[in-house]
Amino acid sequence: MLGALDELELESGEVFGKADLRGCYLGWVHARKELIVVHKRIRDVPAASLSANTRKKHSTFHDAAPSRATQFDWDPKPANTRDLGRIRALTYSIPKALRSPEKAKFRWHHAFGDHGEHGHGPTSGKKKSYPAHFMPGLSEDSRGNLYIVRKPGNKFDVRDWIWW
Repeated sequence: MLGALDELELESGEVFGKADLRGCYLGWVHARKELIVVHKRIRDVPAASLSANTRKKHSTFHDAAPSRATQFDWDPKPANTRDLGRIRALTYSIPKALRSPEKAKFRWHHAFGDHGEHGHGPTSGKKKSYPAHFMPGLSEDSRGNLYIVRKPGNKFDVRDWIWW
């Protein structure tokens, strides 16, 4: 889990804000190179139950070892979804319960196509446009679940931050 999803800005200019995204978190499935929208479960599990690889990835990204793990629900994208458009940018924040000393200080804004010169760290209000082929899609199922859909030409990856 990267953090609590605060905002999704579509290429059309439509913005899904914090109220629209209540309970949504941004996750990363490394094996599939896929950003996902997940929902928190009620119970936590001990960090010791995590694989060594998962603990290492958490420590690298958040600069702190995990002390516990929260379970999240995520279902793969169903066949019948409605396309909402391309995601120009997303913003997420680190919940207080997540140990992330450096990242927890900021709301993290990422414009797809940006690789560090704009948009990382505290949001500045400045907007820069990048070609549509860098932008993943956003779709919604009949229950209102959101799915981030990688499109041809998308090159983003999550390492220390979202990178392409």
